[in-house]
Amino acid sequence: MILKNINYNYIYKVYFKGLLKANFDDFKLTFYHNNEDYILDDFPSFLLHLNDLSRKKKSHNFCNIKEIISLKENSKINISQYFVFLYSIKNDEKVMKKGLFIGKCDDNNYRILGIWPIENNPKISLINENYNQLLIDIKKKSAKYKDILLIS
Repeated sequence: MILKNINYNYIYKVYFKGLLKANFDDFKLTFYHNNEDYILDDFPSFLLHLNDLSRKKKSHNFCNIKEIISLKENSKINISQYFVFLYSIKNDEKVMKKGLFIGKCDDNNYRILGIWPIENNPKISLINENYNQLLIDIKKKSAKYKDILLIS
């Protein structure tokens, strides 16, 4: 993997509804994007797979996005649907939590709009990661992926 200095052109703050009615119970994640175009070719079939896992209580899917704030407008694409995909991965006895902010665009492609958390590796590039392979590995029930969660 090649690491390089990256300017984050887009920052998205995604707010989720709290479990209680009070506003202080709301939760947010910040996703970063560096203007690289990354299409998730396998995402539609992955969504079907997650629905099957959810019925078997092996993953969780729910609608809980309250608000999305973009700190820079992206006029190039129109997005009709948003997803937050969170998961844990076990590497060398260490568990890392990761996430993707995904948008269904007007060309019917699913694009990565941002990654989380950035503090683990602020110089990582989307191009250097194979996120399509990640989706395939999760579908193959790889034991290293846990806590799979899809929020729309």
